Amino acid sequence: MRCLIALLTLTLLTIPLTGELYAQAPTTRPATDDVIDFILNTDTLPATTQPTTRSTPTTSPLVNKAALNHTRSGTFTFSDGSTIAGTITTTLEKPIRVWEPVQKEFIDIPFQHINAVEAVILWERDQPEYQFLTSGSDIKTFTGKTYPARETAYTFKLKDGKTVTGSVVAPFDVRQADGSSKLIVLSKRDKGAVDQSLKELIYVMKVTFNQP
Repeated sequence: MRCLIALLTLTLLTIPLTGELYAQAPTTRPATDDVIDFILNTDTLPATTQPTTRSTPTTSPLVNKAALNHTRSGTFTFSDGSTIAGTITTTLEKPIRVWEPVQKEFIDIPFQHINAVEAVILWERDQPEYQFLTSGSDIKTFTGKTYPARETAYTFKLKDGKTVTGSVVAPFDVRQADGSSKLIVLSKRDKGAVDQSLKELIYVMKVTFNQP
């Protein structure tokens, strides 16, 4: 029986397939084959290439006329008597914006128009520390400790003789003679740490600019 089955199998393999049993090979290759061949046979280029030559600008783009107009020399004096002097810069191409409470409007002061700045203490006191009883509660429980707090306005004395007094938040970068840099911010309110004294809560008392 096994010999008969093997003989029949060999016979079928030697008979050429015709009619519906014959699946013709496609006359054209599918497009996907061409895409795959292209990818496999092509070196992939990087997304960006470096130029063979690089032009060097004659001046740094970070140094321009606007930046130079925002650079001045001067001194910050603090409430503890300490000072920081050097080259002072502020936000490029932005005036110092002061909220004037009488006119109830913002007044923009160009940095170059300022002769000096002096602090005006609106109030300062030791605030009692408290915590809320539970999360989401509006019931306060006082700890018996205090922290110092202060609200400060600043008077800007301008080169034309005018003065503007109001609240301000303005950052200044001071580059000192030794090359170190210090960020100083004129701010409306200051808050100290628990058990710190008002004297220890240092603030900018005045700013003076050297005249050219």
